[in-house]
Amino acid sequence: LSPSNTTRAPQSGSTSDFPLPPGTTEHHRPFGHATLRPTPPVLKSGPLSRALPAGTLPSIPRTSIPRTPFSVAAPFEALSSDPLFSNASPQNPILPPISPSAAARNNANVERRMPAINSPAARVSASEPTSDSRMFKMKASAFAASDALPTDATENTRESTKSTREMPAGTLATESGYSKVQVYYATDRQRDHVPLAAYELSGQTTTFMALSFRSLLSIAYAGLSTMRSRTKSAGISAMLGCLTGCLAGGLIFLGQTTIEKHGVNYTGERGQFTHGIAEVSVPDLHERGAVERPSLLKFEVREDQTKHIVLTKDIELLDEDFNLKISNAVATAPAHDLLVFIHGYNVSFESALLRTAQLAVDLPFEGVPVCYSWPSQATLTGYPIDANNADWTVPHLKDFLLELATETGAESINVIAHSMGN
Repeated sequence: LSPSNTTRAPQSGSTSDFPLPPGTTEHHRPFGHATLRPTPPVLKSGPLSRALPAGTLPSIPRTSIPRTPFSVAAPFEALSSDPLFSNASPQNPILPPISPSAAARNNANVERRMPAINSPAARVSASEPTSDSRMFKMKASAFAASDALPTDATENTRESTKSTREMPAGTLATESGYSKVQVYYATDRQRDHVPLAAYELSGQTTTFMALSFRSLLSIAYAGLSTMRSRTKSAGISAMLGCLTGCLAGGLIFLGQTTIEKHGVNYTGERGQFTHGIAEVSVPDLHERGAVERPSLLKFEVREDQTKHIVLTKDIELLDEDFNLKISNAVATAPAHDLLVFIHGYNVSFESALLRTAQLAVDLPFEGVPVCYSWPSQATLTGYPIDANNADWTVPHLKDFLLELATETGAESINVIAHSMGN
């Protein structure tokens, strides 16, 4: 950086004979300038003792370098036997001591890598220095809880939860793969003259009616085509009519229930207000949010209590008997509460009871489930009639809710109203 002919004699007290650039003193050397021995710093006057962070140690004086007027925090030295700090590099004795800020960052990084263990063996009193390696020595018992694999414990917890899941009050578990849930109900539907035990076709009533209608329609079109001398269309329609008729007959033959049922049933017409209690079986393999019923897509035409939610009992009660039974159920329930479900449009009486049981099981609700069923037509085309019946049933619903509040002794009444039911 300076001309080659520029030379300068070393200043007094200089430790090097190397020529310096013009205007450069001994205390302002350029970076990388040759130095054989470091120059001792000038000591400043002032007190050497002051408040320092915890774990701070004074610098060790050396014979060749005078004591400096400051202290440094001791660097952390990880245990070689600790697997947690196996990647930590030891402190190089040739390097100069690290600064206090670097030492603090080093200690903070190490503390973040330590697991949060609330074991007495891992606690250290505040009087011990943070650089002491003994604070990271823990007994083997401190890791006893974390060494166990959680796989088996998790599986055992899931199995125990499934076997001891919360169920509504009055539920009876069986060894046949399903549970019997008691559902109290109130309805102003008209009672059906056909009892529940007389229904031979289970689960596929809508499908049977659709296939029967399709068969009759195809046969009628075949007869009309024959009159118009359309033999090809008549033959195709006749074949479709016979096929759908055979399917409807197969549903009657294969769909006959083998489940014992007894009780009353209700239609979609307006009737007298009455109470009762029903029994609904819910399979142990029930999926949350679903009302399992026989499906042709799964080649199911018959009800199976181990796979489907089935209505098995429906008994009509007098007002006094109903209030007595539901009051006893509330008193003996784990939760002294009531869950009242009000269905919406296009829902039959049986479907309303099945949905109430499904909601009580899925929530889960440990009180007493109650279903309020108003006269819905249970058809897609019955929306106008359902809307009128929903307005007609409002006074009955008010009286029923007041009756539950005053006669059952329930601490709370939870009402779930769906669609047109609200």
